Amino acid sequence: MIKSFQNNFVNVLEKMYYDKYNIKYDLNMFHTILETSNISEEKKKQHEKINILEKDRNSIFYDDYHNFIDINPLFNEVYYKFIQDYVIPLYGYDNKIVFQKTPNLRISFPKRTAIGKHEYENENENVIGIHKDSDFGHDEDEINFIIPITEMYETNSLYYEPYIDSKLPTNEYVNLSLKKNEFFIGKLNKLLHYNKMNETGVTRISLDFRIIPYEKYMKKIDFFKNTKFELGKYYILSDQ
Repeated sequence: MIKSFQNNFVNVLEKMYYDKYNIKYDLNMFHTILETSNISEEKKKQHEKINILEKDRNSIFYDDYHNFIDINPLFNEVYYKFIQDYVIPLYGYDNKIVFQKTPNLRISFPKRTAIGKHEYENENENVIGIHKDSDFGHDEDEINFIIPITEMYETNSLYYEPYIDSKLPTNEYVNLSLKKNEFFIGKLNKLLHYNKMNETGVTRISLDFRIIPYEKYMKKIDFFKNTKFELGKYYILSDQ
């Protein structure tokens, strides 16, 4: 499902990177910073050490994001307002939700991918990191939200099967296309999805996070206990 909204996350992420690196262009050209003196030679070398099929979140630019969140309340103000305005209404204002404490940042640079290649995969560079989130311990009641910071389309985005257990060949998967004023809601814990090598020539930056309706979470409270998904760790409770 794709819904429209006022995307205030864009302004926050632009401010973060603009202030950090003194850049004034659209973030879909963020990769060009590696060609400037705005970033140290040491950081450039550190970035280049990342294997082309490694997760781009091993990049130095993810540290900027987490450091910013730790010291600046602006991001969480926007994030909590999004939860209040766009997530909670989907489940009713009388219902609480459990939501991911810190959204994941994804950066897909040109000629790279935002998801690393898994060890068990064959050498098909057109299908990188294929999985469903439940493969990595995520609960079946989780719901995914994806928010673009730059527009998502073609090979800088992701591909997902149109329905659960479709058995479709990967070339028939849906390409997620999002404009900056749209966000995606889906069950990626049950739907297989993957990335391709980014051949668009522009950088894709996006945020994603997961939620679980509180009632469903509490029915499995013992399952989550003493795991990273315990309340106060990966997840926190809405104010409702």
